[in-house]
Amino acid sequence: MTTTSVPTETYLFERRSDLGDLESRRLHAIADLFDPATRRLLAQVGVARGWRCLEVAAGTGSVAAWLADQVGPEGEVFATDIDLTHLVELPPNVTYAQHDIVTDSLPEGAFDVVHTRLLLEHLSGIADAASAEPQRLYKAHDDFLGGWTAFELEWPSLKPAALDRVARALIERKVVLVPTLALHEAFSRLADSDLRLDPALADVPADVLNRSWDPADIMARAHWTPQVLAAFKRTLPVLQRFVKSYRQLGGRIVAGTDTPQQFVVPGSSLHRELELYVAAGLTPAAALKSATADAADLLGIADRAGTVDVGKDADLVLLDGDPLTEIRATRRIVAVIRGGVLVH
Repeated sequence: MTTTSVPTETYLFERRSDLGDLESRRLHAIADLFDPATRRLLAQVGVARGWRCLEVAAGTGSVAAWLADQVGPEGEVFATDIDLTHLVELPPNVTYAQHDIVTDSLPEGAFDVVHTRLLLEHLSGIADAASAEPQRLYKAHDDFLGGWTAFELEWPSLKPAALDRVARALIERKVVLVPTLALHEAFSRLADSDLRLDPALADVPADVLNRSWDPADIMARAHWTPQVLAAFKRTLPVLQRFVKSYRQLGGRIVAGTDTPQQFVVPGSSLHRELELYVAAGLTPAAALKSATADAADLLGIADRAGTVDVGKDADLVLLDGDPLTEIRATRRIVAVIRGGVLVH
């Protein structure tokens, strides 16, 4: 294994690299859950000896190790991640580098296959591709938060025809979008006087709210003024229109929120994500499917999850209401069943 280092910015705010063993266990759990499906998909692609492969956001390196075995000593695997501390020992034909896919240049040369998993979301890169001044936005990504701010502010000025062009190109390449609209909305509300009154925050520990989730501290570190956040609010409806259009054009949307980012509360944020989809113009059925059947299909676990069927995991919630007519009914949970056992 050859290791190199490329200077990087941090993830958006404090990500997970400071959580030590907890983050390592999270990454190993992801590998245990998704590696079998990932290997099946890559085998279908036809990864062969002598291939040159790029693995982005390699995590523990489990997929990179599998690729290295497939390509043999005459092949090469270039694996990257922003955090190298959770890497397991890899074969000698793997070059591993600290690297941020958003801000750093890709390795030189062509690759026979490029693989990433659970990495890019938030509609990242779409504004850049649809902008009349893409180089300006590319340059803004030299600073991670500066890049986020630039593309967030760009959306309202984008022409619908340009967004349709980008959408069609992504759909042609079978790109599945994870919009994380709840995250965009949460950041836009950081200066709101009623932010801390959100009922979803009742389950967030007080020390987290007071230290890690202090809105003034977040805004100061991100260089976000109340005026910038007001502009973020004007962006959200544009994002919603794009999500609706993407699906109407035949693209796939899968629900995700990027929890536990600040003010993106686990559980509650997914309910909000679905509500934002319906407000954008998706049917409640389409919104629900984005968080169930379509999500399971994307993750390669549709054989055991995503729908209610004989032989599948009996992980269910019972609701007091019909979410097909009122999406907010997903919040009125009266029972939780896990593995066929009533747990709540």
